[in-house]
Amino acid sequence: MSVLRTREQAVLQDALIVTQESADHLEDAAGFVEDEAAQDILKSLADERHHLAQSLADALRNSGDLPNTPDIDREDAVNLVRRIRAWLSPDATPSNFLALHADAERKLRDTLSGYPDCDFEAGERELIEHVAEHVDKAISELESLASRLGQ
Repeated sequence: MSVLRTREQAVLQDALIVTQESADHLEDAAGFVEDEAAQDILKSLADERHHLAQSLADALRNSGDLPNTPDIDREDAVNLVRRIRAWLSPDATPSNFLALHADAERKLRDTLSGYPDCDFEAGERELIEHVAEHVDKAISELESLASRLGQ
């Protein structure tokens, strides 16, 4: 393992952290909504996202680097702020809470699409694209849930 990361390793490291954090946020959202079908969908999305994070961690190890872990205190603070924003909203509903998560997923998609072109090893670019596809799926699911619960 080198002391300095290559550009590709830095991108993989960043993709790993944001993917892990988003999986944890989806898991937190599942614990917030009371609708069982919504909980199941959110848990499923979180599980899939955790698997993608593990694949990114494996790719990082294969590149000769060790994966970092997200800042748990920061994650807890973000989750708390989202819950407070949902509770203090004039129309505090699970629908609004899920809409906040959909917005966070859009920011994640922007982050993933904003990575510079790197000289990735075979499969690494595809893995990041697969995470971005999963983010699009999550946005669609979150918007659908928000709409259904908002009725």
